[in-house]
Amino acid sequence: MFCMGFKLFTAGRGSARAGAESGSLRCEVFARAAQLVHKLHTASAVTDYREINDLAKDPQRAAVLAQFLLKLADIAWTDWEADFLEDMAGRREPLSTRQAEKLVELREASVRYDKVEGFVLAALIAKCWLNRHDLASDHDVAFIERVKASGATSLRRREAARLLRCACAIGEIEPYQGLTLDPMPKQAA
Repeated sequence: MFCMGFKLFTAGRGSARAGAESGSLRCEVFARAAQLVHKLHTASAVTDYREINDLAKDPQRAAVLAQFLLKLADIAWTDWEADFLEDMAGRREPLSTRQAEKLVELREASVRYDKVEGFVLAALIAKCWLNRHDLASDHDVAFIERVKASGATSLRRREAARLLRCACAIGEIEPYQGLTLDPMPKQAA
């Protein structure tokens, strides 16, 4: 309805046909911009470059954050991530922007979620466990069985994103739902 009003507003300029085409194009641009703003608004964490810059300039703060992340017992860091965190924990000189950005990404990966986009993860775990044999990957089946056996009601970011992908694979949620935890949703070509 807003696009219709937007078309009428732009139709007064130039010929009626040019105005309609221009209005249609503007309406499409507006709709895409609105989708982008919605994605940014609903994203769980939007990168704050001021925070990254401040972290890069304060090696003591970066070291404390890295030490904290290393002490988390229930998160499985990759070898590279563990080495990176150990290096940052002992660092005394300023970080590069990329190092600070990666440290923030790892901090965000450590956040626990019990609900994502209105989906209660404990309920999704139960539904995925009931339909686990519909999953294509044995690794996903093992993941669901492990999470169910643990009795977890909240998951770290990566595990929550994987659970949402499994829920999508069994048809419990729609493909466009649960994308806020993925770093960059795949776009159709």
